[in-house]
Amino acid sequence: MKPASRLRGLVVAGVLAGLPVGQPLAAAPPAAAAAPVEPQVDARLAATLVGTWYADRIEDAGTLDIERSYFRDGSFKTVIGFHPAVDQVGTPEMTLPLRTAGKWKIEGDVLIEDIERVSPPDADHPPINRQRVRVEGPDRIVLRAADDSADGTLFRRKPVTSVAHLRIYNQPRPEPGEPGAWERYSETPIVISYYDASTLQRSGDFVAVWTRGDMTPAALDKAREIAAKLPASHQGLIMEHTYLRLLVDCPRRLIKPREVRVHAAGRVTVHDFAGEDPLDWPRIRGYNDDHAELLQRVCPAPAAR
Repeated sequence: MKPASRLRGLVVAGVLAGLPVGQPLAAAPPAAAAAPVEPQVDARLAATLVGTWYADRIEDAGTLDIERSYFRDGSFKTVIGFHPAVDQVGTPEMTLPLRTAGKWKIEGDVLIEDIERVSPPDADHPPINRQRVRVEGPDRIVLRAADDSADGTLFRRKPVTSVAHLRIYNQPRPEPGEPGAWERYSETPIVISYYDASTLQRSGDFVAVWTRGDMTPAALDKAREIAAKLPASHQGLIMEHTYLRLLVDCPRRLIKPREVRVHAAGRVTVHDFAGEDPLDWPRIRGYNDDHAELLQRVCPAPAAR
């Protein structure tokens, strides 16, 4: 994504980089009427699929991260996120995740998703999705379109969170260090990222750390230039400095935002994610994820096997 395009996301109030934004789900188009068929359910395959599965995939214009969750009550949800390549022009519409939800079942080795809700509402998505499943292990499956002979996409089982994650989530949070021991771990033409070693806390597999993202002077100038051209109804704050308290599950590569403080135009906006599920920890993606660099800096090296 070109710097000017990325900066547009930094001048809209209330949108925090890297944090999910909920979208209303609209009803999918009704499926064509068909004669009822008694399904031949493969109970063992259905039991294997229960849980959340993920895949990261490189495309020409960027990367995809996919999560598919299948529940014992027969419901499912999927989220497909798109992250434009650094040399591609992106728009807010392009980067909205595609979300689907509905009912699922197994017929033989075919996974059938009956799509009941889609977001964004105008997304082009079929009302029924059929995928052939190949199990490669308890934590690895391959999904491919049932009418396609292509190799398909490898999915891995997402680690399950536990009471340990809840305990870390509820622990007291120190104030970010002032001046602290801020160590640089990432730099782009738009943002320079640091973490505060003075308030870093380690507990078993977990690290809790304050990070800080500072817009570069050139990026600030460009953001102000873009903001000045926006109509009054679209005016927002430029996130000059952003402090984020992050919880990191090192071996499982999971991360949980705990508090964010946005410094803009002499004001500080604080958000502590109250009301969010404390056990819903996003993954650190395999591609195009700044948090992967943070993980390498704050997590201990994996033990040799």
